[in-house]
Amino acid sequence: MLREEARELSPRRAGNQRGALPFRGRGGYLVNEFTSTHIPSEVEPMRLTALAVLVALGATACGGGDKNANAAPAAATPAATPAATTSAPAGPVVEVKMTGNGTSVAAYDPKTLTIAPGTTVRFVNVSGGPHNISFYGDSIPAGAAAVLNAAMANRIDNLEGALLTTPNENYDISFAGAPEGVYKGFCLPHQALGMKITITVKK
Repeated sequence: MLREEARELSPRRAGNQRGALPFRGRGGYLVNEFTSTHIPSEVEPMRLTALAVLVALGATACGGGDKNANAAPAAATPAATPAATTSAPAGPVVEVKMTGNGTSVAAYDPKTLTIAPGTTVRFVNVSGGPHNISFYGDSIPAGAAAVLNAAMANRIDNLEGALLTTPNENYDISFAGAPEGVYKGFCLPHQALGMKITITVKK
């Protein structure tokens, strides 16, 4: 009689009689006797967490961290080249001021000048910008276009210099090697306002 009662209280026997209820087996797993399915107990998440921490620590120790931590700092990126040329002119420099009120008045000052070959003309944005210096292709001496294009930094087009937008910004054009003769120019944004200039290169 006692043996029969003990059999009825056995976990495996009870599992068979109650639809294969799981019981705790080796390693802390809950085991279903009929399907052999291992159902993780509360111990399993803790083991997985500990394993993940160990893997992460191992990766860091083996160089999985920041590979650039001990690298030399990168060189500073050079600033963008301004519209104005920064190298010192080789010959004499003559200034031409670019002025205006931004709406109805715009002018070069002076609007006519005569320079010797090798002179650098420095155009200075004083007021009413943006301004620039452009040359009419049919109003310069023969062979001068190639010389001017080479001397005009950051051109926006053929014989068209960069726009000056900042007060006191300047733009240099060297006439070294330029043929003698008359050079007629204009400000592209203010051409309709008659902002024009005549430069004569003469020995």
